[in-house]
Amino acid sequence: MDCGFENIDIPCRANELDELLRKEWLCANRLGAYSSSTAAGCNTRRYHGLLVGAATPPVARLMTLSTVMEQLVVGENTYDLATNEFRDTFSPRGFEYLKIFRDDTAATFVYEVAGVKLTKQVLLAQNASAVAVRYELSDPQHSARLVLRPFTAMRDFHSLRSVEEPHNMAWDKSADGIVVVDHAAAAPPVYISCTPADFRAEEQWWYRFLYRAEAERGQSCYEDLYSPGVFVVHSSSAGVSQLTASLGERVEVDFDKTLAQRRQRQADLAAPVAHLGSGAQRLARAADAFIVTRPGRSGPGRSILAGFPWFADWGRDTFIALPGLLLTTGQFAQARQVLALMLRISAWA
Repeated sequence: MDCGFENIDIPCRANELDELLRKEWLCANRLGAYSSSTAAGCNTRRYHGLLVGAATPPVARLMTLSTVMEQLVVGENTYDLATNEFRDTFSPRGFEYLKIFRDDTAATFVYEVAGVKLTKQVLLAQNASAVAVRYELSDPQHSARLVLRPFTAMRDFHSLRSVEEPHNMAWDKSADGIVVVDHAAAAPPVYISCTPADFRAEEQWWYRFLYRAEAERGQSCYEDLYSPGVFVVHSSSAGVSQLTASLGERVEVDFDKTLAQRRQRQADLAAPVAHLGSGAQRLARAADAFIVTRPGRSGPGRSILAGFPWFADWGRDTFIALPGLLLTTGQFAQARQVLALMLRISAWA
């Protein structure tokens, strides 16, 4: 994945869309859960999604929340900010309003339309299969409001969802939002909430989303996605709202606290390689995504994922990557934990 840029101003020209679709971002946590997509906000892989949870950390990943369609309503006009690819077309074409994408601690998208600026930030929880998507409206005019439509896949992240295959997708109310489940599958439910907002039930299936990276690989590349309804956010609600989705149980994500903790973690990782320059510091921060926690018979230990989006943790790759990921960055205690876990696994075998 190409995650080597940040603070890039993106012109609103359709002929640059292909370039945006080649730029991918990733946010991962200690459980092996992750959030990933492109700079255009359009999923191009079956593995792209706002929440890919880990049912058995750090593996058994489930595509939970695939995407959220955003509509900005200003006065009498409605503007679609999402971008999706279907066969021979993109709909909606929200990238035309996209001004800035920033590959930062939180993946950040800045849209401008009709005198209103909307900043969207995507941040994964540190120790839970949960994602927070924060929206901030600035300079709203008259009756500006935001309409958010979440789409869920509820599938193994290697597979694709088809409306023609057996399923029983449904939703119900939860404590402060909704819960979506496929009653025909063994997968855990997803809890979705948005504050402050009103939920309006409006079930829909959208058909034949195209994932171009899968088509290029000669793989199945079309998917149908389910949406239970929409969350409506009015601009009178302080201008800031947060949509949260979590796998298996309801999780509250303190966005500001989580963001501060992640930034401090990144600063700590970059410090030991500061003398090597900004490139080494960025690599040190990115490397942290691959360090995960794996349960063991004598307690949890550290392990190293071989790669994203689909690799697990294997001994050979772990030992190859360990010096660069943990020794160069001064994480000697975690290196010992990785070695101890590998020794325990070898003994069980």
